[in-house]
Amino acid sequence: MATALDTHIVNRRVPLLSEQSKRVFLSFLSLVLLIFVRRPDLLRWPTLVVEDATIFYTQQVIRGISAIFTPYNGYLHLVPRLIAFLGSIVPTSWAAIVFVESSVLIAAASGAIFSLDCYRALVKSDFLRFLLPVVVYSATLIGSHMGNVTSLLWFLLPVAFLMLIVPVGVANAMSRRTAIAMASIAALISLTQPMCLLLAPYTLWRLKGFRGWSRLIPLVLLAGTIIENAVFFVVTPYVHRDVHPFELLHQALVAIGNRVVLSSFVGFTIAEHMECDARTATVALISACIVMAAVLLLKRHSHGVLILGSSLYLVFVSVAITLNSRLDGNQFQSLCNTTNWESERYFLVGNMVLLSLLVLLLDTFPRPKLESSFLLLGLLTLALVNNFPIGRTHYNSHWRWHAKEINAWLAARRECKPAAETSVLGYPGWMVVLPELRGCHGETALDGLILTDNAGHNYLADHGWKRLIPDEQTLKLLGVSRTQTMSASQLRQVPTAEPLPVVRNKTVVNAVTGEVFLLKSGRRHYLQTPASMAALGLGAPFTMLSEYASAAIPLGHMLDQISNPAPIQIKNGPTYLLYSGILHQIPDLQTRSNLGFRSSPTVFDEEDLSFLRRGDAIPPLHSNAVQNQGNSAVYLLEGGMRRYVPDPPTLATLHLQSSVQALPPSMVNEIPEAAPIPSVTSAVAK
Repeated sequence: MATALDTHIVNRRVPLLSEQSKRVFLSFLSLVLLIFVRRPDLLRWPTLVVEDATIFYTQQVIRGISAIFTPYNGYLHLVPRLIAFLGSIVPTSWAAIVFVESSVLIAAASGAIFSLDCYRALVKSDFLRFLLPVVVYSATLIGSHMGNVTSLLWFLLPVAFLMLIVPVGVANAMSRRTAIAMASIAALISLTQPMCLLLAPYTLWRLKGFRGWSRLIPLVLLAGTIIENAVFFVVTPYVHRDVHPFELLHQALVAIGNRVVLSSFVGFTIAEHMECDARTATVALISACIVMAAVLLLKRHSHGVLILGSSLYLVFVSVAITLNSRLDGNQFQSLCNTTNWESERYFLVGNMVLLSLLVLLLDTFPRPKLESSFLLLGLLTLALVNNFPIGRTHYNSHWRWHAKEINAWLAARRECKPAAETSVLGYPGWMVVLPELRGCHGETALDGLILTDNAGHNYLADHGWKRLIPDEQTLKLLGVSRTQTMSASQLRQVPTAEPLPVVRNKTVVNAVTGEVFLLKSGRRHYLQTPASMAALGLGAPFTMLSEYASAAIPLGHMLDQISNPAPIQIKNGPTYLLYSGILHQIPDLQTRSNLGFRSSPTVFDEEDLSFLRRGDAIPPLHSNAVQNQGNSAVYLLEGGMRRYVPDPPTLATLHLQSSVQALPPSMVNEIPEAAPIPSVTSAVAK
């Protein structure tokens, strides 16, 4: 059944996007100019930031068209992915411009559609509908989220809501072409913004009210929402959030008070000194609701209660669900105050709704355009002054400066040549990282060999390519024992890749990422933890390499994480105690257990441990306590190490008197020593 909201223009069968084209275009153009005024860096230094660089462009270049339907953070991002696809097929130097301009144009279009005549049922004044997006894009903390495709989903959710509240009469009068176009937009939005789930009540409502081709709009929106959230629940593992519903309610109210109300009216710099608690936010919110509902009803605004309820529903549910969906209680609480302004995107819908309610309230009292605009701007003066400058960024690089590096990597991939890992800085902390290329030859029989010619030059064979080894010390540290002498003509048949860097230590460090690698068997193997380095006897000094030089050394497998000391086993061979780069053989299972190791040893290939030194074997142990026959010192064995027991009372508390095993000093000294056990007598004395 049509309501008063739906009966505006019910008898006027005109295309939805025809009569008001001038007004919509003017609004669109104004918003584009406003965005560039607020963010002039988007024109001067267009570049890729946040996930635009690290996810969308990078994955598009590496994976190609299959990246379009690749989930990120658990859901699809169809609009950013399509923009990334477009950015990957234009010349590389234009990629950042495609990202920036596309996001600016879509954001401006999202605000301009409110100037359509069909929304006069909500706000009668064309001028106020023109002014609303201008105010939203000026007075909120939206600046830092302009000009990147990552944040587009927050601009698209209000568009989906506006498409659903088109009056029934206008919707049913749509042509087939218009309905299909709007349904296509609904599909793009619903497969980009998972929070379209919040619009499910409106979607079902419009499925009942729309007729003919217009019904395609809510149908497609609902289908896309189901697909998007199904992907989310399939891809994202369930993680229990220890957040009580009342705590969620409490923090959501604080969020609305601080991040929506205060930041929208007084601006961030003032709001951070005026943080309100849940009680204040609740009282203010309820009071505002009562005042607005009373005004709308007194003015006989028949759909005022519906609009008010819808707005509050969107504000509260979007804040609560968005923040709690992926955050624990502490993170959720930290985003609800006013200290972390970079999380403002989570509250953008709430800011839009709040300012829309303000415009709706002004619209109930018809005034001249100039008076309405001065009143609205007067109410938001503090927000405009404080929020407008926030978000401006002065980039220290231009995307076009890095196009040559990316083009070189793309050319190497096309020509099946090897190339080092390429990292391009789009914005500090957000990089386009293209992986190392090994060419298209695949593994060959020469891989891992040292190729030597008659002139004494040495090369490392890698995936069908040869890399020059700069000197004898680097050759020795690579740890390759197999060599093959070849004639000059034979060597010329093996294509040449980038030469290896000069290294002076067994361990090399990527100076950019800080990753530490062990050189062995002609490859670099990633060391996961400092404990693993200590167990393998590795430490300073290191050879520091640039990222490009580090990538020239073939990458091997990641070494298993081990402690120091640790029990390890050679595949199909004996078990050892590994401590600080020295291997001590463990004679039997009982000895390993008495050393304090209960879990199975880590298994290594013998080649992985070929660089380690062999120490004396651990003697057979039938107890987890040993006594040095030379000085009568008693030690408790824990975690592969011996701990000195200082006195008999302490030994008595361990209940080990009858099982202490006496060993010669040389055998005791083969077991690594740890901190002594605290004396019980000294503890009692204290």
